[in-house]
Amino acid sequence: MAGFNGATDFHNGLMVVAMLLGRQVPIAFVLALAGRLGRQQPGVVTVGTLRASGINFVTLATGAALILALLNFLPALALGPWPRG
Repeated sequence: MAGFNGATDFHNGLMVVAMLLGRQVPIAFVLALAGRLGRQQPGVVTVGTLRASGINFVTLATGAALILALLNFLPALALGPWPRG
């Protein structure tokens, strides 16, 4: 790789294609998904809808927050010994 020169038209063109495929295409897909979700009718409750006012929602939200909070400390706990009583 000592004699590699990446400042050629071919390599610059490959970088353009890689940037388009790696960055712009996923962004376009996410924006298309957001537009599709934005056109849905609000407030439609179906069998698959989780209401945000029940005990199930509170349990899931609390559990997810607790798991994410505990995952912040897991790397630090894995580095050292567990404290003894």
